[in-house]
Amino acid sequence: MMMKFATLIDKEQISLWQKNLQDEDLDEVTKVLEESKVLEVLDMSSNKLAFTNSKFIYAVAKNPTLTVLFLNGNTVGPKGALALSSILKCTQTIRKLSLSNNEILAEGARHLASALLTNKSLTFMDLRNNNIGDEG
Repeated sequence: MMMKFATLIDKEQISLWQKNLQDEDLDEVTKVLEESKVLEVLDMSSNKLAFTNSKFIYAVAKNPTLTVLFLNGNTVGPKGALALSSILKCTQTIRKLSLSNNEILAEGARHLASALLTNKSLTFMDLRNNNIGDEG
């Protein structure tokens, strides 16, 4: 899946839903996150993303306009949840984070919960269908 920086940079909303993306495919999106002054909504649902690409994670954390992040139906798991928790510890712009169907498990849920101790912007997080159980 080739995504062109020039076609994405001026968009307020970007949908990359069901594009068969993997972490190594995130270079263009990372550049957009680093440079965009208008992006508010990013939908990367239903791909094969684990969100362990550190450049991407850093770019999301530092983006000053992103408020909604849809990451449903990927392969986040506990390691990806740890990486995403670092975003929540740094950002004060993301208000909605949707992570359903990602096999986050109890360990990943604990990572995300610890990030909420410092995050003051998030008002909604969807963790449905992640096999979290009572321990999470």
